[in-house]
Amino acid sequence: MPLAGADLSGVDLAGVHLGHADLRSAALSRCDLTGASLTGADLREAALAGATLTGVNAGLCDLRGADLTGARADGAVLSRARLAGAVARGASLRGAKLVGADLTGTDLSDADLTDALLIAAKTDGAVLTGARMEGARRGSLRP
Repeated sequence: MPLAGADLSGVDLAGVHLGHADLRSAALSRCDLTGASLTGADLREAALAGATLTGVNAGLCDLRGADLTGARADGAVLSRARLAGAVARGASLRGAKLVGADLTGTDLSDADLTDALLIAAKTDGAVLTGARMEGARRGSLRP
């Protein structure tokens, strides 16, 4: 079933395996993706505003240009994910693992990154105005 460009807004996809799925430009606003596997999925330009992504495994996922405004991704694994140019204004990423993620130019205004793990994340040009970063860990990987 082709999922690129599909309208899945508001659908309950909790726990679903969508690893390596082609979800480019898909409408996933207000979806419940709690605990879903999105490892390596292509979500470029996807609409995920207001989606619940709590505990998802989305390592190596491509979210470039995606709209994650107000999304809830607490405890999500986004290691080595590509989020360059994404919009995540007001998103909750409490305790998220963004190790090695590409956040270049990502708008994280007013996002909650409390206790997030941002080791080796690329943050050049990222907008962090009003973002909550208490307990967030940044830096480089040690050899």
